[in-house]
Amino acid sequence: MTQFETFFKLGLHHILDLQAFDHLLFVVVLCAAVPFKQWRLLVGLITAFTIGHCASLVGTAYIDTRSIQFFIEICIPLTIMASAIGALAKLETSRFNYQYGLIVVFGLIHGMGFANYIKSMLFDSDRFLTSLFYFNVGIEVGQLVIVGISLAIIRLLVYLLPSSENLIKRIILYVALLLSIFLLYNLFS
Repeated sequence: MTQFETFFKLGLHHILDLQAFDHLLFVVVLCAAVPFKQWRLLVGLITAFTIGHCASLVGTAYIDTRSIQFFIEICIPLTIMASAIGALAKLETSRFNYQYGLIVVFGLIHGMGFANYIKSMLFDSDRFLTSLFYFNVGIEVGQLVIVGISLAIIRLLVYLLPSSENLIKRIILYVALLLSIFLLYNLFS
């Protein structure tokens, strides 16, 4: 396999792997939060998340984060909870105004959670930045696959249950909120 194929597949597997459930859940929350008509905003937010994720991988490649790893693991479900709560509040007011900067910060946190694993793989590579770029292209493609599947399911549900878009999105966001609470609970049990 080429360097591109190796790290692209690793990034794609990272996001599509059910063991990376937190990452997948965060993307689904964004899909439920953004109105269908604003799909460009959704793609922008997903890309902002990837930028934060990538930046933290670069940063933590040079900084040892093992001493704060538990704190990072706590922050990951908190980002999902905050996003779900924020999206639920925005659905109530029928206005959506996500901040790209906040999504970048959430991407930073999620990236730090994966940093130690990827660091060991990438530092063995003689082309660290190139490998990291290919890895993040894989993540971005994987996220866009999740976006496509999520939006298709939401649209299908809205088609089957007309006039229920906000209700369907609320249910998805409440489920995401409960799952993030479960993820947080599991860290302490």
